[in-house]
Amino acid sequence: MTNTKEIEGLTNNLAAAFTPREGSNQVPARLHEAAVELDKMMTSKEPCPLDVVREFVGRFVYASDAELDILTVWIAHTYVFQAYYATPRLAVMAPMKEAGKTTVLNMIAALGKNAIVTMNASAAALYAIIDQEHPTIAFDETDNMWGPTGQGSRYREQLSILNNGYTQDGFVLRSRSGSAYKYPVFVCAAFAGIGKLPDTLASRSIPINMRPVPDTVDLQEYEPDLFRGEAARVAEILQSWLAERGPELDLQPDMPEGLRSRRRQIMKVMIGIGDLAGPDWSARIRQACREVVLGISRTAKVSPAEELIRIVTSVTGQGIFLPTGDLIALLKIQRDHDNKISWATWLDNPIIAARQIANILKPYGIETQQKWLDGENRRGYNTSDFHMWAQARAAKEEPQVVVDEDPDEEDEAE
Repeated sequence: MTNTKEIEGLTNNLAAAFTPREGSNQVPARLHEAAVELDKMMTSKEPCPLDVVREFVGRFVYASDAELDILTVWIAHTYVFQAYYATPRLAVMAPMKEAGKTTVLNMIAALGKNAIVTMNASAAALYAIIDQEHPTIAFDETDNMWGPTGQGSRYREQLSILNNGYTQDGFVLRSRSGSAYKYPVFVCAAFAGIGKLPDTLASRSIPINMRPVPDTVDLQEYEPDLFRGEAARVAEILQSWLAERGPELDLQPDMPEGLRSRRRQIMKVMIGIGDLAGPDWSARIRQACREVVLGISRTAKVSPAEELIRIVTSVTGQGIFLPTGDLIALLKIQRDHDNKISWATWLDNPIIAARQIANILKPYGIETQQKWLDGENRRGYNTSDFHMWAQARAAKEEPQVVVDEDPDEEDEAE
């Protein structure tokens, strides 16, 4: 990408070249050389580093264009986040296994600054490594830490650290060698798991809602040992660009309308990086913000579980025992003939389908039951559970989303 200072320098040289030497009416010969050099630089097709990262990530990750743009800029922000007051957490969540969540964390590990991936960490290890190494931390399988609903009672101290550490003034007090020590915990953090994050953490996060890759989408499988060299080259391009251009970041960029309080805080660095990359990315990151962040509060995003619940409640009454095999057959009809739930590519394998359906519905309180039916012990679902959830949802008259609709500021100290 062309450096603005280089263009200014060549422009000055070009202007000087127009000045004839004293006593001569002819333009110096260096005029042509300067003009050609400037023309080459101005018409350079060298790609923007964000485009290089976006192309690499898009080969392996299945997500919307807006989410891929968010992921690209989030990776870039790990190199410059300390210039801003707040850093957004990245919530890479899905309602089921094998939806590409770990692949996203692999992208962060390969391209982000000093990134590490972990399943969990003790509180002491967490604030110590932040203090010593200033890493980008990616937590996998958060459902094993806080449960699929995000309300588990374990790892609460780690949650407090990660909540406080999204701003520059986040810290924890600990005793060290008999004296009080103030550990800074300002750190970039990403999370991947099944279900939801704790509400306080979700309100500090940008959501990336993952789904299984449809059979019609052709993606490469990311294998770190095969792509390590290429990833390192992409990371070097990104790091070099930000090292050179980072001082030009706008610390108070014009923000999209509708962003308030915490959302406005965490998106400043993202908007600033988009503006630094030029008009195209400036527009793209604002559009991604509208779709991924503001779109959550304005338009309810229907989860796979809600899609299944809608299908069942639309064709059944209450109090009916629906064997798992019959449910799979019903869903296949919806997918193959009514163009619904196209993401459910696993329905053709009944064993995998039964497991996936159970995983999707469990966080919503809908679980399988056993019942004697036609002389056989069958496993299936009571349709009343689907109808009860649908009725409760309708009564609330508000979207069920991963991130709080309007996060309050009162949980800052949690």
